[in-house]
Amino acid sequence: MNKKISYLLGITAAISSTSIMAYTDAEIEKRFQYYEEKIQSLEKKVESGAFDKKTKKTIKRNKKKVARMADALATEKERVQINGFMTVGASRADDELGTGYLFNDRVNFRGDSKLGLQFDYKLSEDTNATVQLVARSRSEDTWRVDAEWAYISHDITSWVTTRVGRLRIPFYLYSESLDVGLSYPWVRPPIDLYTTVITSFDGIDFTFKANTGPINHRMQVWAAAQRGADNGNAQQIDIYDSYGINITSNWNAITARLATTQIKLEGKQVLERHDQIPVVALPGVEASSGGTAVCNAESLIPTTFGATCNQWDLTVDVLDAVYYHSAALQYDDGNLLLLYEGAVLKISEDLVFGDDRSNSFTAAYRSGSWTPYATMGRSKSELSAVGPQTKRKSRSFGLRYSLNDSTAVTVEWNHFYDMQGSGSFNASAIDTGDIDLDDTNVYSIVVDAVF
Repeated sequence: MNKKISYLLGITAAISSTSIMAYTDAEIEKRFQYYEEKIQSLEKKVESGAFDKKTKKTIKRNKKKVARMADALATEKERVQINGFMTVGASRADDELGTGYLFNDRVNFRGDSKLGLQFDYKLSEDTNATVQLVARSRSEDTWRVDAEWAYISHDITSWVTTRVGRLRIPFYLYSESLDVGLSYPWVRPPIDLYTTVITSFDGIDFTFKANTGPINHRMQVWAAAQRGADNGNAQQIDIYDSYGINITSNWNAITARLATTQIKLEGKQVLERHDQIPVVALPGVEASSGGTAVCNAESLIPTTFGATCNQWDLTVDVLDAVYYHSAALQYDDGNLLLLYEGAVLKISEDLVFGDDRSNSFTAAYRSGSWTPYATMGRSKSELSAVGPQTKRKSRSFGLRYSLNDSTAVTVEWNHFYDMQGSGSFNASAIDTGDIDLDDTNVYSIVVDAVF
């Protein structure tokens, strides 16, 4: 029997089953005869093809609609790409070192952990829109979602591309993939060199591609619009007239990169100082820095020779130009990785901020799923109104194990030594009575994934 007719019979039986016992035999016989006539009528329609023709037309029409929808979805899928990355990590340090990674003497799960989603939409053959949202913690008690990338790009020619919007600050070799843990061998980029507090700028860039024989070149020229860094009524620094250029060249396993940047700063900086100073010396600090020094009342300690202050604020006006120059040289043949990066920060006035020099060298070797690596670094900042001269050296050892092509686990030990002053860490980590921070360690483990 035709399946459709069987289905109708089933429905009829279900509807009539609740009341069929209330009918007499004659009434039941009459109703069966009625349904039998209905079934015979449906069978005649099926045999004549009238029912199937109508159904076929409906099916054909629906198939066309489904095909059009499938084509539209396929086209849209080609235009939209969604990618993501994630890092889940924990670290512990010997002291309350601070930094953007929140190094402290307790296990901390926030400093290295982050989640990112990137959306790429093809507006036309030559134009694309890209948005990258990154959630991470830059303080002790909150997570923030920032648009690290939010730009529109356009291919002017096959060798020139421009982007307008929010872009990554291109200071380093790994600037474009700074948050993607699988793109580099470490738990985090070496903190002797890489800064992560400000990672993006609002502006425009132009990228030029060219070849000289077997060497591929990529040159990026960029300029940033004004960006204010407002941290309350007492502190505000505007960053403006920022521009730079960097050139990256590749030849087989060798990559070389040079970059230079100029940034202008204007505003005021409030610095909390925790070093002990005689109150009578505060006017001298004001004269040398051009700022205002105020001792916190609760930190005032009377002595035989006059009061001293253990905690005081220095407010200085900022009007300066920063020049940042960096260089990188990398050898990577798929197994052996050798990378050197160095940077020089020059301040035009040298009154508020001091010059800074830093460098880092890494050696790693990939063997199957395992990648052991070692890193050495050094940084030095000069004396300024913001702080005293600091120095530090570092060495790190780590081991990465790749669970698969998109997930890896990395453990790392960082040792900081030969420090002068705070070593650019939190000055309050210096023990009472000492002037230099003792050697200290940071222990970390992270899981990185891309999807």
